[in-house]
Amino acid sequence: MLSALDYIERNNPKTDLKYAVLHLCAGTELVLKERLRKEHWSLLFEDINKANITDFKSGNFTSISFKTCIDRLKGICNIPFSDNDRRYFFNLRDKRNRLEHFGIVDSVEALKVASARVLSTLLSFISHQLSPADLSPTESKLLRKLRGKLRIFTEFVEKRLKKIDRDIKRAKEESIVVQCPACHQESFVLGERPTCLFCGYSTEPELAAKEWIESIFGLTYESMIKDGGDFPLFACPECRKETVVDIGLMGSQAEHFQFVCFYCSQGWEESNLNECMRCGNLYITSDDDCGICKDCIEHQMSKE
Repeated sequence: MLSALDYIERNNPKTDLKYAVLHLCAGTELVLKERLRKEHWSLLFEDINKANITDFKSGNFTSISFKTCIDRLKGICNIPFSDNDRRYFFNLRDKRNRLEHFGIVDSVEALKVASARVLSTLLSFISHQLSPADLSPTESKLLRKLRGKLRIFTEFVEKRLKKIDRDIKRAKEESIVVQCPACHQESFVLGERPTCLFCGYSTEPELAAKEWIESIFGLTYESMIKDGGDFPLFACPECRKETVVDIGLMGSQAEHFQFVCFYCSQGWEESNLNECMRCGNLYITSDDDCGICKDCIEHQMSKE
C-alpha cells in the first residue's frame, strides 16, 4: 500500500499509476482478508465446503472474491461498513478492473482522492479490528508512514477543492453539477462533453451517464436485469438521447431534481416526468396527463 502511494506521488508516466492502482487494491484486499483469517482460516476459501488446512497452508485454493470478503466481514465478523465505506472499496476495485481489462487509468487527481478515502477507511478498520500485537515492528513502522501519507493526500484534496470552488459555483449557475464517476467529488459538470473540474475526467454523455450509475450507485445493467430490477437510465424527453439518470435526490446533488440529463443538462422534479405505459420512455407531464406519451398518442392516432 505504501508503494502504491509512492507511485502516485511521483506524478510520473501512466506506468506508475497502473502499479499504484494494482498495489493499492491488492494491499486493501490483504488487510481485509487478514481480519477474516483471524476469525477462522476457512473463511478465506470461496467455497467453505472445500476448506482444507493442507491446501490453505500451501496456498493451493480458490480465495474469496472481494465482494464475498466484504459480505463475510459484515455478516460473520459483524463489522458495520457504511454505504460510503463499501462505495470507496468497490470504486477502487472498479478502477483495477478497468485497468486490467481495458488499460484505462484515471488521472493523478482522481487516484489521490480514491487513495485518501480508501486509506482513511482502512486505517480506521486496522485500528478497530487488528490489535498492535498482531503487527510486527516493521509493519508498525509502515503503518505510521501510511498515517502520514493520509494527511498529505487529504490536504491535497482540500486544497484542490478550495482552488476550484469558484469554478464549481459558476458552473452550477449555468449547468448541473453532480458527483464525478472517477473521483467522486461533486464537480462533474454536465453538458455536451461532461467534464470534472477536480480531476479533469471527461467523456461522452451516454458513457458518462452509464458510468455514473455504475460508480455512484454500484449498479450494472447486467446485474439489474439478472435481479429483475430497472436500470435507472432513460431517453431524454428533450434531446432524445439515452442520457437521463434517475439520481434519486442524492443529497445536495443537482439541487432538488430527481432526474437529470447528462447531455442537455436539464433537470426535473419527480412530479414533472412520467413513464409512458406503452413505450416505457419518460415524458413531461401535463394537466391532462393520461399516462401515455405524446409520441405514442400520435402513433395510435395515425393508425386509426
